[in-house]
Amino acid sequence: MTFDQIIIGQGLAGTCLAWQLTWAGQSVCLIDRDEPVTSSKVAAGLITPITGRRLVTPPNWLDLWNTACQFYRHVEQITGQTFLHRGSAIRLFRSPSEAQPQNPGAQSSGLMLAPLDNSTPFDRPDGGFVMSPAGRLDVPGFLRVSRQRAVSDERLICADVDPVSDFQVTPTEVSLPRLGLAARQLIFCRGDADRLNPWFPCLPWLSAKGELLTLRMPGYEEPRAVHARVWLAPGPQGLYRLGATYDSRQLDQQTTPAAREFLLTALREFWQSPVEVTDQQAAVRPAFHDQQPRIIQHAEVPSLWMLNGLGSKGSLLAPTWAQHTTQRLLGTSWCLADASP
Repeated sequence: MTFDQIIIGQGLAGTCLAWQLTWAGQSVCLIDRDEPVTSSKVAAGLITPITGRRLVTPPNWLDLWNTACQFYRHVEQITGQTFLHRGSAIRLFRSPSEAQPQNPGAQSSGLMLAPLDNSTPFDRPDGGFVMSPAGRLDVPGFLRVSRQRAVSDERLICADVDPVSDFQVTPTEVSLPRLGLAARQLIFCRGDADRLNPWFPCLPWLSAKGELLTLRMPGYEEPRAVHARVWLAPGPQGLYRLGATYDSRQLDQQTTPAAREFLLTALREFWQSPVEVTDQQAAVRPAFHDQQPRIIQHAEVPSLWMLNGLGSKGSLLAPTWAQHTTQRLLGTSWCLADASP
């Protein structure tokens, strides 16, 4: 079978790209190994406008947010499912210095900031604030429903491909004879696995392993995501998720007692009641040294591309970067507004 594009990897990047290309009138085939644990499948999906110790808002925050909302709303309309939960989020100050105004551009970027009121269950002497808009994407649900849609349309193949032995490439076509597939363009969206991609060597990777916990928290009923030294967010079936650690040395999926203790210690800084750990997960976030995603076309084989490096902000960034990649692949200024209803 011949397609316009083949995408390797059905994480956030590959899935969003497949939707965007399909809406642009392209025939797309997804190839995925269907691993049980990936950075996308364990992601909490938090979309937070103010982050980091310096409480910084990206200068293009509102554009990214609006594109993400439009994209996920369009998928929700097609599938009849809800993935993006819009609302507000809480930031707790970790020190008196954090409580000083440091983000004068926040209001002009379309954010609403309000002081933390007394109705929240947190005992924080330095206080905090509520920020909106913010959101939480049900990433596993979004990936699962998107996968089901691709399977029903006969455009997803569950397979593990070798970037060298399984490929035959020319400047105008890529074929995978073992799978009986060919396409004008092939895009790698394999997350951290592309660190070892022989077609795109020597990239400035700075991937990091992140661990998170799933908790049962009797008496805790805050529906908004809370950010402090760690984040705490609602999870499925009345549980909560707590994350996340950062380890750029051990790039594996093994959970550790040290990460568990770090997360629980940080949680006790703002919630002292007992909790029960029901699960612990680890995955490697794909990122580059400058924390910026990449759209890369192979210098000698222009039919080969890569979209990668979404990092910890994948739920916010993926729709915009998938749109940029679609524009690059098609050589047009296409955007979602051009798609048929």
